[in-house]
Amino acid sequence: MVCIVLIGNNFNLERFFCCFLFTSGIRGDISYYHLYQRPGDDVLLPCLQVSLSDTRCYDIYWLYDKDQWRTFLDVRDGEVEKSSPRAARLSLHTDCSLIINNITAEDGGQYVCRYMKDPTRDTQVLMFLLQIQLSSSSTDTDPNKDEEVTLSCSLLKFNGWCKPRSLRWVDETGAELVGEGDGFKYEGQKNCTSYLTVKLQIEHSRSYTCQYVDRTGVKIEAHYSTVSSVPPTGEDSFLIKRNIIVFLCSIW
Repeated sequence: MVCIVLIGNNFNLERFFCCFLFTSGIRGDISYYHLYQRPGDDVLLPCLQVSLSDTRCYDIYWLYDKDQWRTFLDVRDGEVEKSSPRAARLSLHTDCSLIINNITAEDGGQYVCRYMKDPTRDTQVLMFLLQIQLSSSSTDTDPNKDEEVTLSCSLLKFNGWCKPRSLRWVDETGAELVGEGDGFKYEGQKNCTSYLTVKLQIEHSRSYTCQYVDRTGVKIEAHYSTVSSVPPTGEDSFLIKRNIIVFLCSIW
């Protein structure tokens, strides 16, 4: 039997025990949905098994599982919980789907849309977030020298565990980057984070892509690019310009 702990003020205990009793016997009837997103997106989480002929969202609860030990109440009886730290970014669509604006790394996890009159019609939404972060591994400020940075590509998800080699790096041609090569060194994957050290070459532009893959293929990818331009010669050499571009996209 699974107990769902709802955090909120003045929660209706009668409904709490109803959830407690039904949860253990409805696993086969729950609808599951996976979303792959990037930080900064606006996202809509569907409530798949509820129709407006049944409810006007008055009996809809949205629960958020940050991890296996913490469950929070985001929506109660069709209204956003004002006590939620994310309340300003949450709203409910007319079809009872949950809208989250400007998602952050903290929003990754599991969401449950629950119709309180019939808990056998849950929708569980797993939201995966992929992000690239970088840190400089060099303290040399000479603009005429190539700089090394380490890229970390992280998949933020509910259970916090990823299969080995599920995060991979590829170059502009789509070739997977392993070991050490021209301008890069693959540092390996630790749980849900993969590391790649790259050299920011003054006279060359490069692009690196981190992909999250499962047995069906690429689910989402993030791109890291460097764009460098060097003046011809002479006194203007200090005008070397280096732009770092990081962007992400989803594969559907």
